[in-house]
Amino acid sequence: MLVINEDLFAIEDAIDYLIEDIKKTEEFKTYLKVYNEFEQDQQLQYDIEQFQRSLTALSDQKDYLRYRPDSKSLNKEILRQKRELDLHPKVVALRIAEVDLQTILAEIAESIAETVSSTIFIDTGLPLAERRERITKGIYRNIKEGNSACLKDKIELE
Repeated sequence: MLVINEDLFAIEDAIDYLIEDIKKTEEFKTYLKVYNEFEQDQQLQYDIEQFQRSLTALSDQKDYLRYRPDSKSLNKEILRQKRELDLHPKVVALRIAEVDLQTILAEIAESIAETVSSTIFIDTGLPLAERRERITKGIYRNIKEGNSACLKDKIELE
């Protein structure tokens, strides 16, 4: 049950201040500028729409694709279109701006998580981010704690 008190209001205020501070960063301003340029490029938006239509048409026919003699050429055409879009200067600039902004958000998330517990893993989604050991599934293994209290409880149960 959620308890509404002064602490909750303080947390909400802190979140509002954090959001305002993020909006003041150069990375956020750059991201907005690049995103608006990306959205305003009508030819690029048309190319993206055409690519999505091609993908949809290909996925609608995926059951019959292996029987089509031109399936390899269709796949090559899709890959060519994707490569063209991936290498478009505005798409590249947008991806760089996204990663820069995501880096800031990841640092904030890690800082908040570290305040709570040093064992909390934050998946930043950054391409070159540090990878940690994958947590295995199973009883008492979905949460990894530094003091391993859950594991001690498991041993006592057995």
